[in-house]
Amino acid sequence: MVENSKPPKKGIFRDYGESVAITLELYKQKKTECPTGVNLLKEQDKVSGKDYLRLREADPITDKRVMRKCGEDFTLEGIVKAVEKAHEVAAALKTITPNEFWSWYPE
Repeated sequence: MVENSKPPKKGIFRDYGESVAITLELYKQKKTECPTGVNLLKEQDKVSGKDYLRLREADPITDKRVMRKCGEDFTLEGIVKAVEKAHEVAAALKTITPNEFWSWYPE
């Protein structure tokens, strides 16, 4: 056995390569950078198995938590763009009237 060989990666992503691990680490870091009241979530499409991102915030009319697509895939670039959209949504919740919010909402 080679002495310098690395041990196998642990967890469910051990067979998918380093890029998935890097993407997951960025996701964990960036979701903490979302503004208060807006959360970043990763979900998987049940049909295609593809991961995508969603934003969850309080509906300005009913004040209940709702999830909406943010139009970004679960990639390094998509995560960064989704966090930017989270900041836009948080700013809009403070400035736009509740009735205008859903027609403004970016997707």
